[in-house]
Amino acid sequence: MGEVDDLVAGKGLGHAAAAGYIATLARELAVIARRHGLEPLGYILDMARLEADQIVKDTASASGHD
Repeated sequence: MGEVDDLVAGKGLGHAAAAGYIATLARELAVIARRHGLEPLGYILDMARLEADQIVKDTASASGHD
């Protein structure tokens, strides 16, 4: 399986890696939403991205990787 398949299956990679991947996807989806006039959806996706980015940051801080 590839990295994305592993993330989907919950195998091998930690929740910070999953959160980082989700942040990337949410960022890209928010751009698509806004380009198509879907501002409320873009906003929600931005909020999901911010939450995922915070998880990545908190995980790095907790493990001493600031």
